[in-house]
Amino acid sequence: MNAYLAVLVVGLVSGAVYALTATGLTLTYVTSGVFNLAHGSTGALGAYAYFEVREKQGLPAWLSLIVVLGLVAPVFGLLLELLARRLAETTVAYKVVAVIGLQIGIVGLLIAHYGATPLVFPGFLPTHGFPLAGIVVGYDQLATFLIALGTVGGLVAFFRFSALGTQMRAVVDNPDLLALAGTSTALVRRTAWVTGSVFAALSGILIAPTAGLDSLFLSLLVLQAFGAAAVGLFRSLPLTLLGGLGIGVAQALVGKWTATYESLSGLPGSVPFLVLVVVLIAVRTSRLGAAGADRRLPPPLDPIPRPAKLPLLAIALVGAILVPDLVGARLPLYAGAAAFVVLFASLNLLVRTSGQISLCHAAFAALGGTTFHHLQNSGVPWALALIGVGLVAVPAGALVALPAIRLSGLYLALATLGFGVLVQQLLYTTTFMFGKLNNRAVARPDGFRSDRAFYYVLLAIAVAALWLVVAISRSRLGRLLQAMADSPTALSTAGLSVNVTKVLVFCISAWMAAIAGALLGAQGLSTSSQAFFPLSSLLWLSVLAISGRGRVSAPLFAAAMLTLPYGYISDPNTTQYFLPGFGLAAILAVLLTGRSATASPLGPGALGSSRDELRAKGGPVHARLQEA
Repeated sequence: MNAYLAVLVVGLVSGAVYALTATGLTLTYVTSGVFNLAHGSTGALGAYAYFEVREKQGLPAWLSLIVVLGLVAPVFGLLLELLARRLAETTVAYKVVAVIGLQIGIVGLLIAHYGATPLVFPGFLPTHGFPLAGIVVGYDQLATFLIALGTVGGLVAFFRFSALGTQMRAVVDNPDLLALAGTSTALVRRTAWVTGSVFAALSGILIAPTAGLDSLFLSLLVLQAFGAAAVGLFRSLPLTLLGGLGIGVAQALVGKWTATYESLSGLPGSVPFLVLVVVLIAVRTSRLGAAGADRRLPPPLDPIPRPAKLPLLAIALVGAILVPDLVGARLPLYAGAAAFVVLFASLNLLVRTSGQISLCHAAFAALGGTTFHHLQNSGVPWALALIGVGLVAVPAGALVALPAIRLSGLYLALATLGFGVLVQQLLYTTTFMFGKLNNRAVARPDGFRSDRAFYYVLLAIAVAALWLVVAISRSRLGRLLQAMADSPTALSTAGLSVNVTKVLVFCISAWMAAIAGALLGAQGLSTSSQAFFPLSSLLWLSVLAISGRGRVSAPLFAAAMLTLPYGYISDPNTTQYFLPGFGLAAILAVLLTGRSATASPLGPGALGSSRDELRAKGGPVHARLQEA
């Protein structure tokens, strides 16, 4: 009995922090329409700011808290509100990319400044405890629980009974009507973002004494809060509070029950994501809070004139063939870039062509690498084993496509991210994937074992992958995918099945990503989980976002940008800023290209030609249906 009481205490404390994080996340989402996936990194920023003023500057704990929660977090919240206002004119997909870029940018800057090694956090709460019903409860546990619960409870009461709280609820339902009543909607939203930022910083400060000052771990705290936000249907603060407490307790109980089963060691950490996925699949989409309109963007400009494309591609292909004679010892880096071309081509097919979002491509690639290892060990010839990675990846893609059938935009992104985290937590350490040693040997094909010969194998597969994507895009399926990206409803009213199309494109994309994972393993002669953590999926999407919109050029630029700079710039003082650079560049790319025509710096006339052509054909969806 005492053991369960101790577990209950631990669960309530962690659940209260989840609720605090999820409440700030929900508050900013419902008032701005931007789901801040960087909410966890805001918490990490708050924890590091406290560490800076408390440990390095020597300020007292109480003054350090005032500086962080009263100055740093509010100022950062105002900056976030400014970014959210700029994102109001873009699509949900672009908003997701921008906040992912923000997440990567903040984490990268913290790692660059403080290093990747966790630091000892100077806690401000007493660590001794008091007896309670046969167990010892720490004063820090009690204080953390009361602070988190009191803060969330105070916000719920403020939201319900104060005039500003009423205005916050009104700005969710009808901001235009609120503005007509003489209330500044901008002020209401600034208040929400400042409050959400303070909540995030407080969450980071409360969890850091037990988790350690680790920018990556603290930034992923928001992932634990997704389940609580889902229980509140991304709208209700009281339900979010109950969801956070319930998930914390469930996580602690599952941890106790599975403590003796090594194969289930990842199950406790998966509880929030299981809750998230179940809610997204089980609850009707009409009941999920949907803040902010999903605006349609005009067709993209093509920066390369059509007559110049083939000559440029021919020059690029000749240059790629000559690479082994030109780059010397950097050849393995170019071989890795060729493998990444396949991966970015698969992601580009899904994101650009069909308008879907995937934040689990790292899981597909990991499945591909490990399946390739098992097939090779079973004696399957190299080429057949490479194709055979689809035996696992395609069913996984179909499984991910199930929520894609009924979800889109933000919720599809969350569902795919939840799937990626579940695969990492539950499968990565099993013998089915990377095993206890976290390493699987992968061989190159006979006759192509040298770096030079295998580079040409990778180059041929990369060219084939790009050709496949172009062929799909120009086929009837490709035109249906583009029509689905413009308007799934219009596609359905034309009598065409959106569901089959979504499942098909997810399966193809997952299969290509799995092949890329197998090729990356063969290039390094082994594969491990280090390259396939869920954060990799976020990084890859950010890099693709800043690589243009071409079906061929975007995967090429993205692969080159992600890999080649490390071969030419070896100074660690410079390379440490690559990661935050990718994140900040993704935000800049969204701000410059992801806005509607009327809000674009280029002005509506710059995009008028292609829009007028489509309008003359009855609109983009009708035109593509006619072509299909």
